[in-house]
Amino acid sequence: MRINGNSARNGGGLYNNSLRIVTISASTISGNSANQDGGGIYNAGLLALADTVLLENTTGQDGGGIFNDRTGGLALAGGTIRLNAANRGGGIANRAGGVLAIIATDISDNRGGDLVELP
Repeated sequence: MRINGNSARNGGGLYNNSLRIVTISASTISGNSANQDGGGIYNAGLLALADTVLLENTTGQDGGGIFNDRTGGLALAGGTIRLNAANRGGGIANRAGGVLAIIATDISDNRGGDLVELP
């Protein structure tokens, strides 16, 4: 699956607040933008990403690739998060209280920091 070239206030490519686990695998989320948080993904629910690429997503505030809110549970396995941009957390911005698990994921070359923990 490809999610490309979208824009929104939060979650330019994907906005998730589901209490069920949403799973995305072998996909590319690129070139999306948000005015506030989560250029690629805004997560306030349960989200699992496997072998997924987040590339060149942008936001005006936090979480260029992914913004994981305090109610969010996010699991990453075997993907790439690169060349995203934000004021804080170009790769991932994780709000205090948000649960984050990362396994074998390349998070690099993001503007605003690769992984930032927010209060």
